[in-house]
This record gives sequence, structure tokens and C-alpha cells, in this order.
Amino acid sequence: MTLWKMRNKNLVIRLRNMNYEFAYVVYLDILGFKRYVYDSVNDTNKISKICDIQKYLLELKKDNRLSKKFTYFLSDSVFIVYPFKENDISTVFWEVAEIQAHLICEGFLIRGGINIGPCYYDENFLFGPVVNDCVEMESSLEKPCVCIDERLIEKYAINSEETSRNFLNLKDEIEDAYLYLKEDKGIRFISHLNDQQLLTNIKDVEISLKSLIEKYINSSDERIRSKYEWFLKQYSKLKNK
Repeated sequence: MTLWKMRNKNLVIRLRNMNYEFAYVVYLDILGFKRYVYDSVNDTNKISKICDIQKYLLELKKDNRLSKKFTYFLSDSVFIVYPFKENDISTVFWEVAEIQAHLICEGFLIRGGINIGPCYYDENFLFGPVVNDCVEMESSLEKPCVCIDERLIEKYAINSEETSRNFLNLKDEIEDAYLYLKEDKGIRFISHLNDQQLLTNIKDVEISLKSLIEKYINSSDERIRSKYEWFLKQYSKLKNK
């Protein structure tokens, strides 16, 4: 048997063993990152900041202490898959809130979507209906936030068999999960100024958001300006400069 045939035979066997699995999928888009990369051509400080962001994402990919997950990233796009049977919804929300807080302090906003559903994932591949759903959720958003599917918590409750890994019962966990969320015009999203205890200090997040608002609130680009006007409406404490 030739080497080519051997390789293709192994590929066929592997494909036959592939199955979709139920999982949480998070898709994040780091806003303004592409422009930042272009501007870094003549700015070594920006190259250093880009490397810091890439190192952070690489550490996230390696760190499975709190949650079991698979992380994929390229440039400004990040996918995180959490196997459903190995992760609680509160853990997923906590990690997304922490990622968001960290990147705000680095000077970047993110937009994205979170959902539960069937997908295929391993160290090399990621695809499936829920992956497409999360990308579509992100692309439909106008505001810089990470939204959740409108039935996400309901789907979690239905499929969790009334058990929780981190709480005494499912009811307590779902109540905790809601503490991470804020709502605007029917869209639920992970709050930027989260009252839950994160690794990133919430005061640092607030200071960073205020700084970004002051920088862009008078932008001549209406799309950019509207993002920061939205922040001022959502977080009244940021109005007290």
C-alpha cells in the first residue's frame, strides 16, 4: 500500500468516528484589532501590545484549571468550546466576563455570542451548527457586547439533569448566572462592569472604560461614537467623570 493510500485510509477511519457533541460555544471578535495591527507597522509599542494580547490568549488556551475547554484564535477572532457535561453555565459566564474585563483594561472592546448546541471539536478542528449560530449572533450586533442566545439558560436547565457542580442546586446556580447579565432592548449580554468577583479589578475596568469614552465619544465616525454613547446610557456611573 502506498503512503498516500495509507494516509487516506486513516483519514476515512477518523472521519467515521466523528460525532457532534453538545457544548457551549463562545465566539469573540476583538474590536479595532485589525486597524491596530495596520498601525503597528510604524509603532513598536503597538507591536508589543499585540504580542501581549496573543500571549494572553495562548495562556487562556493552556489553562484548564477552572474549566475544561478548547480555545482557538487567529488575529481578532476567538472561539472557546466548553464541553457541556464538564462545565456549569456560571463557570462559562465567569470566564467570558474575565476575558472581557482583561481586554478592556488592555484598551480593547469585544463583541460576540454565546450559545449551546451541537458541534465537533478537537485539537485541530471546530465546526457545527452552534458555531455558525454564534458567528451570526455576533455579526447581527450593533453594540460592543457579548450576548447570549435568548434560550441559552432554558436549554442549560433542560439538559443539566437538575444538578450543579459548583452550587447546592440548579436554582442557585441559575440565579448566580443571571448576576453576570445585563439587558438592553431584549438582548441579554455579559455586563462590562460586573459585580461578580473577577481576577481583574472592577475599578480598573471602570477607569479603562472612562478613558475609552473620553477618547472616542466625540469621534467624527458615527459608528464609533454610537458605541460609547451606548456605554454612557448603560452604565450611569461612567457619567460622573
